[in-house]
Amino acid sequence: NVVNIFSPAGDYVGELSGEGDAGGGFSRPRAVAVDVNPKSDQDPTPRDDVYVADDSYIRRFPGNRFDRSWGREESEYSRPFGIVAGAGDLVYVADRSVPEGNRSWQGLIYDRYGTLRATWPLHPSGQGAGIATGLSQDPSGAIYVAIPGVHTIKKFTFNQSSLASRLEWVLGGTAGVGNDKFNRPLDVANDT
Repeated sequence: NVVNIFSPAGDYVGELSGEGDAGGGFSRPRAVAVDVNPKSDQDPTPRDDVYVADDSYIRRFPGNRFDRSWGREESEYSRPFGIVAGAGDLVYVADRSVPEGNRSWQGLIYDRYGTLRATWPLHPSGQGAGIATGLSQDPSGAIYVAIPGVHTIKKFTFNQSSLASRLEWVLGGTAGVGNDKFNRPLDVANDT
């Protein structure tokens, strides 16, 4: 249960340590996201902060160092599966719980400092259910969500000032092979 680091050429560089778990590693890492937003308007160098969704918490590693202060308390996460470090200094997480204790799958939006900014329903009324296992963001800021249990990929857009969400479309819905079918998609990516 480790998160390995590789160079762009595919060479092994090292591993991230969760510090504090038995054995010093992770419990069950499910997703990893890297923040490649520029450090500032004056410094275009990518931040390279790493976020790991692990069993019941999110861990942040700025510059490969463990940051205990990021995000919610460990007990507040239920099952974070998907995570993406997106544009506008926002981090999107697919998790089964929300602060009020609702156990349906929700999207959580944090700023890069770990403050919860908004939530959104991953399963709007009449749009099925299931574990959300993968998240991706396109250059316009839209978020794509993979939901294997109902064989779908969903696209959400957001109002950039209020962070209110809107379900744009759902692809799939029945298992199989074809242009509009998926067989339990676990993740989704965007080619930018």
